[in-house]
Amino acid sequence: MQTILLARLISLVETNQVQAPLFDPATVSDPSMTNAVFLKQYIANLLSNAFTHVQPAQINAFVNLMFENSSDPAKFKSTLRDFLISLKEFSGDNADLFLDEKEAEAERKAVAEREAAIRVPGMLKPAQLDDDAEL
Repeated sequence: MQTILLARLISLVETNQVQAPLFDPATVSDPSMTNAVFLKQYIANLLSNAFTHVQPAQINAFVNLMFENSSDPAKFKSTLRDFLISLKEFSGDNADLFLDEKEAEAERKAVAEREAAIRVPGMLKPAQLDDDAEL
């Protein structure tokens, strides 16, 4: 859920739907500063301070990918996951990163088991059978 929210926020800034400046124009020396450029710099600065062992080029590439993939939640999530994996210091509970894949696999497995059980008479209780299922 957090990845979708972050992607949406970045997308709003990238598509210039946020009209108010996210920065103080009086403190920014560049007159051509835009919200998107400011946000990219801000995120890169946060990541550089949090992960001092990561090269600035890698952080900038990651931030650019975040902005490029902000309109596609699946690609955005994949980009975040790849970055976290590349850090090699991410040691927390990462089960949420693979939740979608695990749910899809469990669904496929359940469907396959049900189809196998339907083929063998008596494997399913009558209440478990669909009314329109062919035997």
